[in-house]
Amino acid sequence: DTSTYINNNSNDGDSSQIDDPANVSEFENVAKDDRRFYDELPVLPSQKRAAEGKIIDALFGNGVIYYEKLANYPLSKEAFVQLTTRFPENKFKIPTKYYLYKLNLQLGDSTKAIELKTDLITNHPNSEYAKLLNGKGKFEADYEVNQQLEAYYDNVYEASLKNNCSDVITNSLKADSLFTPNYLKPNFDYLRHVCEGKKLPDDQFIAKMQAIVTTYPTHNVANEAQNVIRYINRRQQLEKQRILDSTKLANDSIRKFVAKEELTKMLNIPYEYSEEGAFVYVIVVSNQIKTKDLSLAFSDFNRKYHRSKNLNVVPYQWTDKDKTVLTIQGLKDLRTAVAFHKGLISDSEFLEGLKIEEAPMSFASMPNFKLLIKAQSEKEYMQFFEVNYSSVIEEN
Repeated sequence: DTSTYINNNSNDGDSSQIDDPANVSEFENVAKDDRRFYDELPVLPSQKRAAEGKIIDALFGNGVIYYEKLANYPLSKEAFVQLTTRFPENKFKIPTKYYLYKLNLQLGDSTKAIELKTDLITNHPNSEYAKLLNGKGKFEADYEVNQQLEAYYDNVYEASLKNNCSDVITNSLKADSLFTPNYLKPNFDYLRHVCEGKKLPDDQFIAKMQAIVTTYPTHNVANEAQNVIRYINRRQQLEKQRILDSTKLANDSIRKFVAKEELTKMLNIPYEYSEEGAFVYVIVVSNQIKTKDLSLAFSDFNRKYHRSKNLNVVPYQWTDKDKTVLTIQGLKDLRTAVAFHKGLISDSEFLEGLKIEEAPMSFASMPNFKLLIKAQSEKEYMQFFEVNYSSVIEEN
């Protein structure tokens, strides 16, 4: 009788007493020749408990090593969470809660950390860990340092709310030397990067925030940095649309009464409208996009759709090194330039694949192109382009 066999041996964890796995109902359908493969499997309750004990020890050990030795907090948390999920009443339950409390502080989840702290103090008040959290344990000095760190960070955060960026930058940089370990370092770095970024052009501000995302991908400051990036991009899109709308309004309302040359003078733009001669297609992209890859992609695009036109892809590096001007040269006249422009902007799959769907795109006569390269800025030319060539594009 299988149940009698298991009951009589429930306190014996020696797997050698399983003479034949067929004695256990789990193996009754296993072919006799294959039963040797199951000899080492834990099938008795005592064997299963022993196996589970080894897993518990391994998970707790992994969590401690990742935390104490390797400072890999995400993997440490993963091990402890797996331990509490699979074995909620394991022998390391209380220290595991304490490690998870510290890990959630490290990783920026203060809400979960407070829950774990409350749990330890309320449900395990006599444990060394509850005493520690109450400032009465043997590690009381370390806890006081943490309290001081929290108060220090609060002051830096208050300074950031008041836009007192000089204090934020100075005190954030001091935090590492004042507090060891500084588990709020990601938060200090984020506040400092925001203050530094406010004084920079948008693309450099975005680079600051992207550095936070790269450095602390699992911390909540990564989400905050992503929100800043989204805000800057949205603001740029709205500003771009505002310029386009205003220039279109000016174009539509004034063009009826003023020649294009006069309208350009009114807008105080140095470029001149022309329909003569060859044109250059101009795309202004961030240096975060690899010029070589972009050039190869456009060379393939030209061979595929404009093989007979003998077009050349030529990049220009602006001196501020923030942007690259990719040019398509060999557009023999205005009509060819317009056709190239309409074909390119309609190929959303191609543009999105290169991540340049938002990049300023236009074409320029050779004199205007030389002025554009010299000016090192596309904003004025894009305004000129909208006023002078939008109707040409619509008509062709």
